[in-house]
Parts: sequence; C-alpha cells; structure tokens
Amino acid sequence: MKRILITLALFFSVIAASFAQAPQKFSYQAVVRNESNTLVRGTVGVRVSILQGGVNGPVVYQETHTTTTNINGLMTLEIGGGAVLSGDFASIDWADGPYFLKTETDPNGGTNYTIEGTQQLLSVPYALYAGSAANSFSGSYNDLTDLPQIPDIPEDLSAFNNDVGYITMDSVPTDISAFNNNVGYITMDSVPAMVSAFENDAHYITDLQLQQILNTIAEMQNEIDSMNQVIEALNSQVSQLIPTLATVVTHSVESIATTSAVTGGNVTSNGHDEIIARGVCWSTNNPPTIADSHTTDGLGLGEYTSTVSGLVPNTIYYLCAYVTNVVGTAYGEVMTFTTPCNSVAISISGTTSIGAGQSTTLAASGANTYLWSTEETTASITTTPAETTTYTVIGTNQYGCTGTASVTVTVIPQGGQPCPGMATITDYDNNIYNTVQIGNQCWMKENLRTTSYSDGTPIEQGTDTSRTTAYWYYPSGNSDNMSTLGLLYNWAAGMRGSASSSENPSGVHGVCPTGWHVPSDAEWTELTDYVSSQSEYACNGTSIYIAKALASTTGWNSFSSNCTVGNTPSDNNATGLGIVPAGYYSGNYNAATTAYCSSATEYNENYVYNRNIGFFSSTVNRGNLAKYTALSVRCIRN
Repeated sequence: MKRILITLALFFSVIAASFAQAPQKFSYQAVVRNESNTLVRGTVGVRVSILQGGVNGPVVYQETHTTTTNINGLMTLEIGGGAVLSGDFASIDWADGPYFLKTETDPNGGTNYTIEGTQQLLSVPYALYAGSAANSFSGSYNDLTDLPQIPDIPEDLSAFNNDVGYITMDSVPTDISAFNNNVGYITMDSVPAMVSAFENDAHYITDLQLQQILNTIAEMQNEIDSMNQVIEALNSQVSQLIPTLATVVTHSVESIATTSAVTGGNVTSNGHDEIIARGVCWSTNNPPTIADSHTTDGLGLGEYTSTVSGLVPNTIYYLCAYVTNVVGTAYGEVMTFTTPCNSVAISISGTTSIGAGQSTTLAASGANTYLWSTEETTASITTTPAETTTYTVIGTNQYGCTGTASVTVTVIPQGGQPCPGMATITDYDNNIYNTVQIGNQCWMKENLRTTSYSDGTPIEQGTDTSRTTAYWYYPSGNSDNMSTLGLLYNWAAGMRGSASSSENPSGVHGVCPTGWHVPSDAEWTELTDYVSSQSEYACNGTSIYIAKALASTTGWNSFSSNCTVGNTPSDNNATGLGIVPAGYYSGNYNAATTAYCSSATEYNENYVYNRNIGFFSSTVNRGNLAKYTALSVRCIRN
C-alpha cells in the first residue's frame, strides 16, 4: 500500500502541471509510514534519484530534501528544486527513457535513509517534453533556429556576378536595341520585378513556405492541448477509482466536567472508499491517536457527536477527531482542554473546647495531603493553645484539587491558678492537694481524703450513720474511689465539736489541715456570686448557669440538655475547682452521679446547708441534709 500511495501522489502532481509553461521541476507527494506501519509526523529527510533505463540503471540526477509531514503523514516535494548532489535536471533528455524515480527516506529527518521505493516515471517525460515543444516557437520567423540563408535579390542587373563574361552596359552601345540579340541576352525590359519570378533552383524559403511552417506548428500545439485534456480526464477518472485517506474536522470541546466532556467531528470526505470507523481520541500526550483512549461513533460521512468519559480532574488533555477507511486513519485538528477540579470536602474532628493549659488533637480527613495554618503537614495535629484559636487546614487530593476547612478551639479560662505562695497543701496522712485561687478565696482543688485530724487524732471509719460520732466513709463504699473522689464525712467528723458558723470566714478548723477551715454557707455564697459575675464562666451568657464552670470534666453521666454538667463534660471546670460526683451516705450510698459539699452552717438543729451539683444541673443548688449524712468536704484557706 505504501508503494501505491507514492505512485499516485507522483501521478497526480504530473497531471497538475501546465504544459503551456512547464517548469523544470515537478511535485511529488507521498504518505510516510515507518517499519511498524505507523504514520510518521514531523521532519523527514529524503534523497531523490532519477535512474535511466531501469530500476538499476545509472543515476542521471540526484538531490536531497528536508521536509515536514502533516498530521496524516503526507509529505510534499518539488523534484528538481532540492539540494543537488549530481547531474543537471534541466539537461535530462526525457525522450531518451524510460526513467525511474527512486526515493530514500529517513523518518527521523537526517540522512540515515531506511525507507526506499522506486517507480517508473510515466507522465513526467511527456509533460516536460510537451512543455519544451509548447514553449519552443513564439510565432515569429526570426525565432526559428537553423534559418536558411536567403540572399538579397539585386534590383540592378549590374549587381549580378558576371561569371560568364556577358556584355555589360559599360561595353555596349548606348542603346542595346541596336544589337541583334541573336543569343537571347536579357534585356532591361525582360528583368523580373519580383524575386518570385526567378526559378528557385537553390530552394530558398518563400513567404508561402514560411506560412506553411507556422500552420504546422499551430497544429502541433492543438494536438498538445488535446493531449493535456485527455490526461486531465484520465486523472479525474483515476482519482475516483483509487482510495485515499478520508478527511475529518474536529468539533470544539464543550460541557467539560471533572470526568467527562462532549465533542465530535465531521467527516467531509470518505477518500473514495467505505468508512470503517469514526470518533474521537484523546490523551495527556500530544498528538493523540486511536492507540489511546477513543470513542467509536457510527459510520459514513457527515457530523457526529462524541461523549468523552473516564477523565480525571485538573488535567490537560489533547483530543482530535479520527476517521478510518481501507487506506488508513486520518486525524482532524488537535484540540486542548483542561478538566476542572472536583470539590474536595475536608472535615476536622477533635475536641474543640478545652481548659487553659489543656491539649487537643485535631484530625483532618477527605484529602491525600494537608497543610495546617500551623505549617504542619500531617493529617492530625496536637495543639495546646493559650487562648481561643481558629485552625485552618488545606487538603489536596490525588488530582491536585484542594479544599479548606476551619475549626475554632475554644479555651475556657481556668480561674484555676494556684493560690499565691501555696500551690499545694499536705494533710496529716501526707495526702497532697492542689490549690486554686477563685476571686479572693483560696480553695482545695480536690475533696478531702484524710483519716486523721491535723493533730494526728484518727477518725473512725463508719459502718452506720451517727449524728454524734465522727465517721468517714468511702464513696459508694468502694476504696478505689478515694483517690479521685476523696472521702465522705458526717457533721460530727467535719466540725470536730465546733459550733455552727454563719460567718465569713467560718473560723471552723474541723477536719481540715492546719491553716485551713470548713467553709460556711456564706463563703459558698461568695464563691457562687463571684463566678456568676464573670461572663467567661456563664454558659450561653446566663449568669446563673455556672455549674459547668465549677464541675470537673470527668465522672459525670451524659445529659443532652444544653449547659448541663453532663452535656459535653470536656467543656466543664472553667474555674479549676473541679467538683466531682462523690454522692453521699445516709445509711445507703447515693449513686455517684451528684456532688454534695458540706458547710459549717446549720439549717436547723438537725440539718446542715450544702451545695450540690448533678449531671443534669446547669446551676449550683443550695440544699440541706440531716447531720448524720456524710458529704464531701472542700477546705478553704484561712
């Protein structure tokens, strides 16, 4: 098929030549394919040789060309117009044929010729020979070559050479008529006036003969014109019989989405053969071919629509229409388009409300790589903000598309700064307690858990209730609770014989370590009033909703109502006091779901004021319980 295509290209180029004015070169076209029968697109090197007599005949002319094929692999040369290696194209005697055209091609554009073909020149000699004949005579006698020499015809007889010794006018009497012209000499009366009257014994060309020559040349020109018309007709017939590559136009690319697009093409010529396939092909490399991703969209001439699928976001693609017939596959113009990015949904999980000095881990998901506003590039980060801070993360997926998410970590102020000069306190049993300064008061941050008074006097563990005997108890009767919930003390143990006090400070040393005392009802009120006055401690801006600010972050049952202790316990303990749900003992253990803190102030002779917080509470409740009831004790500094 390659040899046929080369021959046709040459034949068509010869027919297109003008015989009236034939140039000393002719066009040559060929489709170039490599050894794997793939179209060569790009620069190629070609060596052209004209051989005389046969395919192995001598080289009468040789030249080289460097040219570029189009997208369909078609190259076009003007033979006779290349870089001459040997011979003279204008001197080739086309009548002394036959002649053969040999082409050698380097598909890489150099001189390493790996593709070779030889075919007989059928039309070129006639065209060039006809061109020579057509252009050889202008119609003027003086333009002819090898002109016959026509001597000047003399007007006077004396101009003739008297080679036979005739009597001249100088040697005769004045009147020649006086002589007897017995030998038939020419007289002046008998000299012809026209040269045509002479006998043309030297075969000089006459005007009549010249016209006959011109008429013959005109007849030859007419025959050449007729031949040209016949050749043109043959060319038209051959072009309808021999298949060529079809042609197709690429439509613009529209409806471009992250993974798809819509385009198509228009088959404008079938190349005189049946269309085998048509569609579009695309690739991330240019140019695309049907070896890449492609569609198949019907047969025949005309327009068609193609839906491109399987694309990936944020990618540059090259696309063109294609059409295939028996000759091969032709391609339309290459279009370039870029798919848009998809929406990358980034989410952040983690605790977003912490106390001062606490840490939280934030984890991002939804992408492949991440960049946090902290300049960290891991999926999760652990941070300990000193104040409420917004963190932003940019996530990038595998296609280079990005998404952004932000989260604000609220730092709940902890009034839990240690008391000045006394960060901890140790009781007689060597239990160490942290301290916290809230307003003007210095409190223990944990429930009291001593089994001895500050002077070493032991306190008895209770097995039953009593109003008069000092007892301590484990919360819920479980010794494992002591380290986190402290111990429970009845009124007798807490007061150690002191009378009820409504003063602020109470002045009741009781069960507390040296320098500390049991808070009165008034001191508890001072605490709650101060916390309510600080907007950072009030939930949702409601001043009485302070239970969360005083309660610990652990140990509470869950509760759904907003601002209750059991709703997101991690948001609790803004003050740092950390009240824990140790419950109480009154003959039976109250479940450890509520905190009850004793005071040094009687409600009456049988009952005592307390402060209590439940998992369901949003406020701090002031209540009273019987004196035999064992409660938690929080000591306050003197």
